[in-house]
Amino acid sequence: MVNHVLQKREVAGPAREVKAAVRTRRVLVTGAGSGIGRAIVEYLAARGDSVFAGARRDRDLGELGRVRNVIPVRLEVTRA
Repeated sequence: MVNHVLQKREVAGPAREVKAAVRTRRVLVTGAGSGIGRAIVEYLAARGDSVFAGARRDRDLGELGRVRNVIPVRLEVTRA
């Protein structure tokens, strides 16, 4: 919501730096190893957001670790 509002206004000076800072988000995506979760990770990372990508398999974590702006996180929620 904030990002949408900021895009509608012209800002100058120091406020422009604040606008840029608001655009960068930190996002946690579960199920990031494949499918829609993986697509969301790639989309958000390409936008410049910092993405914590949760996956179970080592292979998926390794692949996610090679994507810029992505921090792979091992998530195994079936063993609580």
